[in-house]
Formats: sequence, structure tokens, C-alpha cells
Amino acid sequence: MSSPSDKKQPGADDHETEPRDYASPPCYQHELDPNYLGTALAEDKDADAGSAWDTVQSWRVATRSQLRTLRRELNYDERARCTKRIVENLQNTGVFSRRQRVGFYWPMAGEIDLRPLMTALTDQGVEAALPVIIEPKQPLEFWAWHPGDKLDESGPWGIPAPATRQLVEVDVLLIPLLGFDDRRHRLGHGGGYYDRTLSEMDPRPVTVGIGLEICRLPSIYPQAHDVAMDLIVTDAGSLGQLQEDSSDVNRRNPQ
Repeated sequence: MSSPSDKKQPGADDHETEPRDYASPPCYQHELDPNYLGTALAEDKDADAGSAWDTVQSWRVATRSQLRTLRRELNYDERARCTKRIVENLQNTGVFSRRQRVGFYWPMAGEIDLRPLMTALTDQGVEAALPVIIEPKQPLEFWAWHPGDKLDESGPWGIPAPATRQLVEVDVLLIPLLGFDDRRHRLGHGGGYYDRTLSEMDPRPVTVGIGLEICRLPSIYPQAHDVAMDLIVTDAGSLGQLQEDSSDVNRRNPQ
């Protein structure tokens, strides 16, 4: 994985370039020096916030590309084993025990497929919802989804969305990730949709990042706009802990 000090790719800007791929891949974790970006920034005492953010952006663009490439290399059996473990670990967190409105995602290009789990949950009375992009760079809406519903694929990047707008206020949100760190910060595709959405939600739902353990990074070098997840669930287990009573927790401005 290239160093953040490498020259930025022309036109690469993870908050201006919209994603073309949607998945939760592994990464070159063994090639990462957990200190190299922090050291590079610390050595330049006069670096302004703009140049520091440019460095982080460049690193994120390169990292995303490598994560997506490695994700594609997972064979069918490996992906099936990881998915089975993730579903088991997700159920073991107890996140669904007191929550009846669950937002999830339609898997694209290798993301962990939670549709069978969501079908089972709806059979148990849970309300499920899918995220819908209403306008570019605006918060998402969550529309009700039922197994067998007709889906509309005419929206941005062909992401399937319910054909009928029926708003749901979710109390738990399952979010795909490309990478994550031990502080439960999520590296997404760079569009910023989930961060914008969570900053507007009050009360904030329980947030659960879904991905592969080999996506773990020493740090994603979080910025002010990056919202930490309450939980990260992978094929190896879960990171984080649910509060005893989530209604007593202010989730809008997590530390």
C-alpha cells in the first residue's frame, strides 16, 4: 500500500468523486505502517489543515482502491464462510433484541449479503428499510422494504431502492464498510452519505459497521466529519459494546 506522501492521483478526491463500487473488502494490513501518516504530518509543524486533509484524502483514495481489488479476490467459498460467521456474530451482539426498525443495505459488488437475515427478521415482525439517495450530497432517507417487493434501479449507480416511498425511522442501522480501525471509525466509499445522514438523525440509531476482519486498519485517520460506529461486526467477532439502554445515550455527537 503506497505511502500518503506519494503524489495524489489526478482527479482523486474521496469526497468529490462518487463511488462506483460498493463492497466490504479485505486489505493490505501487513503492508501498513501504523505511524507513517501521523509521523509525516507531525514533522511538518507549519502544515495547515487544508494540506493535512489533502494528505489524508490521497491516502484514502489509494487505500480504497486496494481494498476493492483484494475484495474481488475472495472466492465463493471464502465469502460464504465469512458471511455465515458475520451473521452469527451479529445475532450474538443482541442488537436486535430491543429494536424493531432496522435499516440495512442492498449488497453490491461483494458487500456482505444480509438479505437472508433481514428476511428472517421481517418474519419475526421486524420492520426493515433500505437507504435511498434523494439528492446528491444530501442525507439519505430510509424506505420500507419487504421480501419480494418491487425495486427501482434507476437511481444513482443502479443501487436498488424500494419502488414506493414509505419512510421508516430506523433504530438500528447496518452499514457496509471498506475498512475500519480499533476506534470503530469506518472507511466508506467517500461519498459521505452515511456521515451526513447520521449527523442529522436525532435520536441517532445504533450503528453497526459490517465488513471483514482483514479490513482492519491501524487507523483511518478520522476527521471531524467521520462518525464512529457503535459496533463493528466482522467474521472474527464484534468490536464495541451496546449500551444497556440506548435511549439514554446521546448518539448525535459520539466521541
